[in-house]
Amino acid sequence: MNGSQGFRRKPHRIKREIPLLKNGAFWIVVLITIAIVGFLYFFFSSDFFQTKKIEISGNSKVFGDEIEKITQENLKEKILFFSTENIFLLNSKRINEEILKKFPQIAEIKIKNKFWGILSISVTERIAIAIICQNIEEKNKNCFFIDKEGIVFEPIVSAITEGRQKLLGNSLNLPELKMSSPTDIFLGKKVFWEGRLSDLFKVESTLKNLDVVIKEIKIISNERVDFQTEEGWQAFFDPEKDLQWQLTKLKTMLEKEIPVEKRIGLEYIDLRFGNFAPYKYKSF
Repeated sequence: MNGSQGFRRKPHRIKREIPLLKNGAFWIVVLITIAIVGFLYFFFSSDFFQTKKIEISGNSKVFGDEIEKITQENLKEKILFFSTENIFLLNSKRINEEILKKFPQIAEIKIKNKFWGILSISVTERIAIAIICQNIEEKNKNCFFIDKEGIVFEPIVSAITEGRQKLLGNSLNLPELKMSSPTDIFLGKKVFWEGRLSDLFKVESTLKNLDVVIKEIKIISNERVDFQTEEGWQAFFDPEKDLQWQLTKLKTMLEKEIPVEKRIGLEYIDLRFGNFAPYKYKSF
């Protein structure tokens, strides 16, 4: 070596590649993939997880077949490559919204998955507490049932008898509210908030305790509601003001200043203004 250090090359060994089919990691991946695909197929397609039966309860006004039809139309879901009616993938919110939109008579729906593919739908229907009519005139008025939340949920059958419109569906003698404003009334609309309705019925109850029967309630505006009595006179209230004070004034007037024998020919008592309660007799 002429004064320089020599270097010895390490022998180069060629590493033999393991065939893919003999690679253990490959088969682990394959087996995991097969297991996942198999599970997904079983989960999405197996009859065991499909909705087989729909049970509907609590409905009396709405036909169960119609509720079931809407439910069936919203059962199928598209997941990856699978189209399924898997009970665990049920879009309860969508079904709930579709049923409530279709049937304003329904107040609440509870959807529950049972075992063995049974879907339970519990229906709570609205209960009428009053009737609301759109036109204040006796002829040509559209009338509907409303519930405690002020929701319009069902039209009421009517007929013209002796020139007056008779509400054939009011077998429960529900109080009748008449709207004089041009506001449209339609199914599903909230025409009153719950507090306003309770105020109106509080007035009616107070008058009943004073032996004054209410024939009808006329909603003139937000600031005026007229209570028509069987005795032929009206009481004007402002629901935006202190209702209890207006009732106190009315009670005092009826007990001290206008007792029963003095109400013949009485036209109205106006309770809307402060400490005053002006009243007027009809002109004959």
